Amino acid sequence: MVEVGRDEDDEMITTCIVDPGEVVRRPKGQQASALRVLQKVINELGEHWPESTVPASKRITIEQFKAALKVEGVTSRDNPGTARKQWERITKGLIKNGLLVIQDDFCWTT
Repeated sequence: MVEVGRDEDDEMITTCIVDPGEVVRRPKGQQASALRVLQKVINELGEHWPESTVPASKRITIEQFKAALKVEGVTSRDNPGTARKQWERITKGLIKNGLLVIQDDFCWTT
């Protein structure tokens, strides 16, 4: 609650301020395609975490994700240098927007 002034009886006039929190941007272009591929591969090949108590938590290996991106044509199949740069851009953007987590040899959506 924040005071915005006083009324004629000298009582506080207040208002509430809503904190929208962090704004999550929807991915576009290559990042959007990569996110769709990630979700598809997690649904098809994802493994439940052995240590997780959350039944819906699935993950895939980074190598599975990279291979699927190439198969789906999201990253270059022919040029390893280009594919590596594309991977870095894609993952950096998805992580920054809170849509991807990479830890150890695994990745998953949030």
